Amino acid sequence: MNDLYSHTCQDCGGFDLPNLADDSSEWDDIYTQIANDLLKDPNTTFNKDLYFKTAQKLIQGINEGLGGISFNYDDNRNVLSAYLKNNIYAFSAAKSFSEITHFRDSMLDEKGNILSFGSFKKRIANDGYVFNNTHLNTEYNTAKQSAIMAHKWETLDTECLEYSTVGDGKVRNEHRLLDKLTLPKNSTVWNRIMPQNDWNCRCTVIPGKNQNVKYTDAEAGKLAKQIVTNPLFDNNVGKSKVIFKDQHPYFKNANGKEIQLSWEQYGLQSLEKIKMATDLPIWKEKTIEQYNDWWNKNVNKSGNEIVVKDNLGTEILFTERFKTHINDDEPRFKYGTELKNIIENPDEIWSTIDSKNKKLNTFYLKYYDVNEPNKTTGAITIMTHLNEAHSLYEIDTENRLKELRRGLLKFASKK
Repeated sequence: MNDLYSHTCQDCGGFDLPNLADDSSEWDDIYTQIANDLLKDPNTTFNKDLYFKTAQKLIQGINEGLGGISFNYDDNRNVLSAYLKNNIYAFSAAKSFSEITHFRDSMLDEKGNILSFGSFKKRIANDGYVFNNTHLNTEYNTAKQSAIMAHKWETLDTECLEYSTVGDGKVRNEHRLLDKLTLPKNSTVWNRIMPQNDWNCRCTVIPGKNQNVKYTDAEAGKLAKQIVTNPLFDNNVGKSKVIFKDQHPYFKNANGKEIQLSWEQYGLQSLEKIKMATDLPIWKEKTIEQYNDWWNKNVNKSGNEIVVKDNLGTEILFTERFKTHINDDEPRFKYGTELKNIIENPDEIWSTIDSKNKKLNTFYLKYYDVNEPNKTTGAITIMTHLNEAHSLYEIDTENRLKELRRGLLKFASKK
């Protein structure tokens, strides 16, 4: 474990580490489930509850770092939070893969026999403490401090920045060499030295003064290359919107599987079972006049836009373009008045990063009762780019629904 998961808290840089294992009974229930699953099927590779639990803890760090759970649509933290949390979901999925792999490799005793349930569960719990207390504490601090620094990068409107350590005896020697280093904000050196620069780094940046710029970019770059040697922290989170980079051992161990998980791997219900539910809502078909009237009653006071907060606290903007766009090719106004219900009460939320433009795409899925089950899936989705609604449509085939139910699952109403 130490070779693969080397970011322990031995050099904590002076942080008071939170206790994220205080709800030990919840972790214990997860470890019981993992032990049962692996003994029943050693090919098990993922655990949904472990994934959501890890993400929940790390997202608390982001919320603390940004100073809130939810932000107004025009607050830069609204988009920043969405990107950082998307990275957390990917990281948590990769970590879950890594943990299950480690636990599976621990199923045998010294003689090569499969452990009893009790012995295996105890081994999982012992190693789980390292993963979900020791390591998770450090990961939590990384998420929190990275969120703080990313927001600082976006909001510090100054020509120069100055690197600043805490100044106490716990500061790392190499970081002390960067103390008071002042460079223009547009210097590429900040791509490497913007804190954090190692696990539990407490360094920050403050507004700098032009007269304190002593190094050229080339000189500062050589210094930075010598000091920031951990490739996981050769990063400016404010620019990349990424806390945990692809080089992290969890991502390497998952080998890209974390962003390709299907609804089956998450343990969600099939469409066939979903349709059998007796509590599915029914949408009533609307005319274009009814849709326009509904829109006009829900727009904000300052313009012809609608802002809806989803169940995770993110504000989604519906523009005039959206209002007309959904009716360009087909009469989607028939169910257009469902948009608030879909965002506020989704059944599933999935997200992906577009490989071409790197934009964050999110799909909000809502399942409805349908009178003609052979005609549609009964599912309607709202697709967003960043935090702006892009499209609304019925999912007309089960194959298309399967395509959308893949990636990073952020929420499931029936977990």
